[in-house]
Amino acid sequence: SMLDHFFDPADKQIVAMLDLPDWAYSSGAAVRNGPLGLCLMDHPYRLRQEAKLAAYITHPNSTAVAAAVSVAVTASFAASVTDVSPMALRDLLLPGCPDESFQYRIFRLSQVTRNKHLKELGNRTVAYESTAAALACFALHSCSFRDAVSTAISLGGDTISIAAIAGGLVGVHL
Repeated sequence: SMLDHFFDPADKQIVAMLDLPDWAYSSGAAVRNGPLGLCLMDHPYRLRQEAKLAAYITHPNSTAVAAAVSVAVTASFAASVTDVSPMALRDLLLPGCPDESFQYRIFRLSQVTRNKHLKELGNRTVAYESTAAALACFALHSCSFRDAVSTAISLGGDTISIAAIAGGLVGVHL
């Protein structure tokens, strides 16, 4: 992978042993990875590799990286389809997700059929909660920026990240 060429194996071991600050587990990398989905939408393997690299530099945590890759892949998907659903996102994202915490949230994403189910995904700043909530807001309201963002804000918690991801994905889709 590109990470193997970019980082020395010793650096990876050091990062793995670090007591990472809270922000390393957050959705910051996911918030900024959407544009990669547009730039590399015709190159799915390269898209995943570049998304991993872009996330790992600032968020060297497997969950945060998985969330960031999921947003980039979803942006690519959103730009190329007319119909989006929670089940379609699950089918797209679950097979390539290496992180168990995020896998569970992606699986739960497919069960979200109304706004009232969104709280079950969580709304904290940890990437597996805020990113899953944002993906669900997008899936439920993929044709309405206003509805996706207002739903994201109504969840409370990490509203900035959830609304930014959901709104960005709707923008790509429209």
